Amino acid sequence: MLSGFGTCIKYNPEEGLKLPAQNFKIILLYTGYNERWGEFTVFKNYSYIAPVDAEKIRDYGATVVGIDSPSAESPDSRNFETHKILLGSSVVIAENLNSKTLSEIVDKTVFVMIFPVPVKHGDGAPSRIVALEGL
Repeated sequence: MLSGFGTCIKYNPEEGLKLPAQNFKIILLYTGYNERWGEFTVFKNYSYIAPVDAEKIRDYGATVVGIDSPSAESPDSRNFETHKILLGSSVVIAENLNSKTLSEIVDKTVFVMIFPVPVKHGDGAPSRIVALEGL
């Protein structure tokens, strides 16, 4: 299990990332992307973490970053730069979070608990992620 205090930030990779002055170990990015889950084009042109913003997250000292899209990587990426920046610095990536839930905690301090399913010899795992307000 991973846990710690975090915050949720409204994010658009084309506008860049502004991190809060208070240092949080867990950064959740709300893009609103998966609110369109039922649409056929859901896996095209999805939101992602721009490499320059991945560097900001790494340098900020976060240990976990989550995003409400199918991947933290740009759909056009061929070299997986965002993954290399974050995972290369031991920043855990949580993908495909629930946009509706994230929309309710934007700009709030939350206590986040991440419960991954153990996968032997895996490089990722499905996880249950819980964010509690008001602690």
